[in-house]
Amino acid sequence: MIEFENLIGVMIQVFCLLFILRRKFIFSPFALLNFFWLGNSIFLLLTPIIKEEIEKSGWGIISYAGDESRTSAIDLIATQCVICAIATMLANAIYMNMNKNEANSEKLGKSISRFASKIINANQISIIEFSVAVLCGMVLIFHMSSLNWDLAWLNNEYLLMNSGERIGFSSVGGQIIHKGLGFIAALSYVLTEILIRKKGGKLICLMPGAMYLYGVLFSLAQCSRWAPLLLCLPLYYFIEKRQYTVAISILLGVLLSFCMVIEGRSSSKLGFARIPTNMEAVIENPDVSLLSMGNNIFFGGQVVAEAMEINEHQYPFTYKLLSFSPLASIIDGFDKYRGYEIRVSIYVPYNCIAEAWSMGVPWLILYFISIFLWVLLSSLAWQLSNSKFTWAMIFSFILFLNSEYPIRNCFRFQLIMMAATIYAIYYYHKPQEKPNNIPNNII
Repeated sequence: MIEFENLIGVMIQVFCLLFILRRKFIFSPFALLNFFWLGNSIFLLLTPIIKEEIEKSGWGIISYAGDESRTSAIDLIATQCVICAIATMLANAIYMNMNKNEANSEKLGKSISRFASKIINANQISIIEFSVAVLCGMVLIFHMSSLNWDLAWLNNEYLLMNSGERIGFSSVGGQIIHKGLGFIAALSYVLTEILIRKKGGKLICLMPGAMYLYGVLFSLAQCSRWAPLLLCLPLYYFIEKRQYTVAISILLGVLLSFCMVIEGRSSSKLGFARIPTNMEAVIENPDVSLLSMGNNIFFGGQVVAEAMEINEHQYPFTYKLLSFSPLASIIDGFDKYRGYEIRVSIYVPYNCIAEAWSMGVPWLILYFISIFLWVLLSSLAWQLSNSKFTWAMIFSFILFLNSEYPIRNCFRFQLIMMAATIYAIYYYHKPQEKPNNIPNNII
């Protein structure tokens, strides 16, 4: 039976979503964020109905949180939704003001950096873009040469390929690169799309393009949910080019890859050699429960409810502080406090919302502030960008991490993406200089 109290939070999320969609924001970062968390809330809402079917399917164990905890979790998710909606509308107001007032827009661009205006060009490859493209190629060569290919080719241990140390990366830098491989692949695609539109960029984009494709294959090999998310990225590009057959093929590939990831995880069949095997298993058994897949995708809300059900959390102050640290663990010493991390099960840690709520009100407010700034910047970059869906998908990555992993894992990615969006805002809205040989009254 569905309680009326549970419907309130869901209705708030639906209202916010409809309010945004009226303004043609269907592919905005907020819309994807709200679609995602709305799915979490709906699964929480339907828990009494679908619980038995989910457990019988063998694809997941649903939360045992009580009605009160589920209601509180939905309300907390709705609060985040409202905060993100406000950030999106504020970004829209800033964008409209930038368009109406070119003088202010020009001041904004010039205030960022005069140096940047010399090295960033909309039609030619900048020094930064060329350097990052080369860096992508170097990361690709480093990762492939350092990887323990015997284990990466074939193994039967879940999460083995997630461990940089066990898979062949002995240095701290190598382990950081390995941990962030999916994120690096996502940024590599963004750079590929930027370069391919520029003069002489088709050759240079081969380096970040290869890094992106390698990231997709590696994610499939380790049965990571980064695989379907990475495959979503080229979708808008082909829609923009009116190549709808390719776009539909990509959508089918995304669905197939997600089923392959679940198949590999459930059967512990991992490695590059297992990619065809997992694909064959999915094709031969197309009756995979969509309900179970939904539970796998939208389990974040269940984790929030579990955190509220337990309601006894003791985090040391240092753990809370370092959770919002942008530094690597070897620098700030977070590994000493990692044992205080609370998990629903051995493979399911508290996600960002659950952990922030468990830390207390001041840390929950700090988390909401970080989310507000993240959505504000991403929404502004999305409106300025020529490839809006790409930016939306990039931020949906962080959102996905936000629902699956603790603050420590996500906050650093969030800062990186905020820096990337500041670059994107300047890149797509830098001031245009007037040619000296054209009279002012003609311009």
